[in-house]
Amino acid sequence: MKSKVIVVGNLNQLKDVFQNIENDYIDSLIFATNRNDMSDKWFLDKNTIHINSVNETESDWIFIATSRTNEFIKFKKQLIGLGVDEKRIWHGFDINTFTLRLKGFKNYNTGKVKYKNDYFMKEKPTVHELRLNLDFRTMNKLERFFYNNMGKTIYKWLHYFEIYDRHFRRFKGKEVTILEIGVFKGGSLELWRDYFGSKCKIYGIDINPDCKEHESEQIEILIGSSEDLEFLSRVKKKIPEIDILIDDGGHTMNQQIVAFEELYPILSPDGVYLCEDVLTSYWEEYGGGYKQENTFIEHSKNLIDYLNAWHSREKELDVNNFTLSTHSMHYYDAVLVIEKRKMNPPFAAMI
Repeated sequence: MKSKVIVVGNLNQLKDVFQNIENDYIDSLIFATNRNDMSDKWFLDKNTIHINSVNETESDWIFIATSRTNEFIKFKKQLIGLGVDEKRIWHGFDINTFTLRLKGFKNYNTGKVKYKNDYFMKEKPTVHELRLNLDFRTMNKLERFFYNNMGKTIYKWLHYFEIYDRHFRRFKGKEVTILEIGVFKGGSLELWRDYFGSKCKIYGIDINPDCKEHESEQIEILIGSSEDLEFLSRVKKKIPEIDILIDDGGHTMNQQIVAFEELYPILSPDGVYLCEDVLTSYWEEYGGGYKQENTFIEHSKNLIDYLNAWHSREKELDVNNFTLSTHSMHYYDAVLVIEKRKMNPPFAAMI
């Protein structure tokens, strides 16, 4: 079903929306702004109205096109003052959020039931709004720590916590060695210590020397770059075996690929390698791009072949160390998890 949409904003914001919006979901598109912007030649072939006429113009949705909270609040107050029903006003910090709304996505949720009631997201929720709507009974330990965190800053995509718990829970309470690339404000190191318990040893890697201040009981910080081979060589001597490795570092293609190639071999035989924010494989500024060579995603796709190399009938694809040591690869939105296990040649039986 197509929608009649009015887009409110300044000239540059409206141009950005017009370039990115998916017209397949639009029945009519009208731009509303101030009179001075209306005089620009860009509007000559567009449907336009003054913002004061918005409530008199038929529409299903009014999209406020701005990434600045103060601008959104200003526009929203103005529209409500003109008599616009607040339920018709939609705001997203990027055009993709708005496109999802046009496609029929109404509820803000992370996959599992985390909220007392699903609620309509007209704006990105604040932490306070999230807490008011959360149902802590449905959460794992990581999520509860995150939403109740009053300590060091933790910055994570919300759907990551389910992924962490799925692959890490078997290590809880055990003597486990964890390495996280990317310390930032130190909050995630505290998260891991709470989750795994008093027997865990946690190492953090960061290029910023100031991150040394986040060292504490069970936590040691190593300063260096995840693409520096000399530094990684010292890391491998200091930490001969890692049970869990979380790559949340600089996210460039070279950093992710070098870290994996150098550190995956020292992962314990039953260890877990988790690389998050692989979304940068699609971002040009990080060296990525869809189907571009030498991205971490494309690099990992080649590993799928070696996971299945037992069955290859071609000399170019032969069983290697990855085949012999890797049990599975799990792809999620922006996350790749690789689980190790000593593997024997597969066999089939008929009973």
